[in-house]
Amino acid sequence: MDGAFYFGSGPQTRKVRNLAENPSVAVHPVGEYALVLEGIAEVLTDPDPALAERVSLRGPGLVVLVEN
Repeated sequence: MDGAFYFGSGPQTRKVRNLAENPSVAVHPVGEYALVLEGIAEVLTDPDPALAERVSLRGPGLVVLVEN
């Protein structure tokens, strides 16, 4: 989506707290191919509702954008 990798997480999760301390990430999506994405995570606290739906965010939470 738009040259970025998005995923949802709750605002109080360990994942989000860790990203607040160090936004550098490496992501390995599950799939048929070996793929590792590296970049900087940015927490989107007020994402567009259509974007939140696209990343299957249910209930209150955050969308995290990873860009290289």
